[in-house]
Amino acid sequence: METDSRKGAQANCYRLILPKTKEEIPDIFIRRLDAHRTATEVLIPPMLPPETNVDFIKRMAAVKANAEPHVIVLPKSDQEGDAEFASRMDVAKNCPGIVFPRGKSETADQFKQRMAQQAKSKQSILPRAVDESDKGFKKRIETQFLCAFSIHPFDPKRENEEQYVEVRLKAHRELPMNPIEPGEMDILKKFEFEMKKEAAYDVDASALNKKLEEEKAAKEAAMAAEEEARARAESAAEREERQKVNAAAEAAALEEKPDERDEQEKKVKELMARRKAEAEEKARLEEEDKARHKSFDEEAVNITTIGFMPLKRLLMERGVPKEAVFSCPNKVALRDVAAKFNCKLVFTEGPVDIS
Repeated sequence: METDSRKGAQANCYRLILPKTKEEIPDIFIRRLDAHRTATEVLIPPMLPPETNVDFIKRMAAVKANAEPHVIVLPKSDQEGDAEFASRMDVAKNCPGIVFPRGKSETADQFKQRMAQQAKSKQSILPRAVDESDKGFKKRIETQFLCAFSIHPFDPKRENEEQYVEVRLKAHRELPMNPIEPGEMDILKKFEFEMKKEAAYDVDASALNKKLEEEKAAKEAAMAAEEEARARAESAAEREERQKVNAAAEAAALEEKPDERDEQEKKVKELMARRKAEAEEKARLEEEDKARHKSFDEEAVNITTIGFMPLKRLLMERGVPKEAVFSCPNKVALRDVAAKFNCKLVFTEGPVDIS
């Protein structure tokens, strides 16, 4: 009867349904067949020690809840406690990749950190390797959600700790669409060279930015002082001119010459109108000059080929605040900041040349 039930379920499934094992009681076997009928494209391992019946039921619930096809939910491992297994099943219900059990080299806290990051990542996060440092492990699981491929843990046979943490993990962050193996030096050497060159430029850029800011502040102060002096001079000349005109008008009034008085009033009005027109024209020219200095032509940028630091520099040159630029962890974030500040940059994508 159990064989017939399995064959009946197999007729509607795309993956092999494994036969009943010695550890499975009839009720557990029926639950596995029911999970196969719901998840027709999933391979379901039978109950294996140290799983209990309760553990297996939780695993079948995770299989039925996961809408992603072909995702295997792995049985409970010897390293997992009940709470750790339950937390893994909660993550497995929504994760499109395999959620690995607690590894032999993982502490309870490290497993908890990995589950928290696995909930954010669409790719499987591999457990901590035997010789992987705490720093490298933490940086790897935090970088995984950016990448389209699972990041290989530290491999002491093909790389050292510095190459792993300072070069390969940074390369994964900057090249999220490229699968990079430990010791893949054709990519890593080129990336390390570019990283050192950009780091050296970053130091010079900071000093240059500071110097430019100081020069800009001094120039603005000088311009403000010059403008204030010019305004005072113009006010004094205008006041003097007005006094002369008023004196002439008063003298003409005393002489009771209506025609001359009208002529003087006309001159005063013409003078005031000319002064006002000159001030408006000057303000208009200053606004146009400021607008010319702030405008930029639209520029196309290939986000695949441009370096991280050159893209930073380009955004700062186009008016993006330094704090916003240096808070970005990668080029994708810089592209979003450029759109926010309307830098007139059109981002394109192209193949990466690693030769």
